Amino acid sequence: DDTTIEAFTARADYAKYFDGMTNFEKSKVIEALIRLEKLPEANELVFKMLEKSQYPRLNVFRYHLNRLASKVNNYKINSIYANFHASF
Repeated sequence: DDTTIEAFTARADYAKYFDGMTNFEKSKVIEALIRLEKLPEANELVFKMLEKSQYPRLNVFRYHLNRLASKVNNYKINSIYANFHASF
């Protein structure tokens, strides 16, 4: 549930468990980080997935991009889009 995910992301060492998670679990962690206003951490995990040609669930990826659009400059958004688009 959401409370468990948020408690998990509050741990300092959550990122080391990220690779062993399913895509659904990774997406839930990213979503929780965004909700907790931890956008830099969410960015790091999204990029980690994209580097391995993995993608968060579409609704989470969209949520992430929308939050980026409201928080940071277009350079990061274009970088993510280029990385995502190049794989298709």
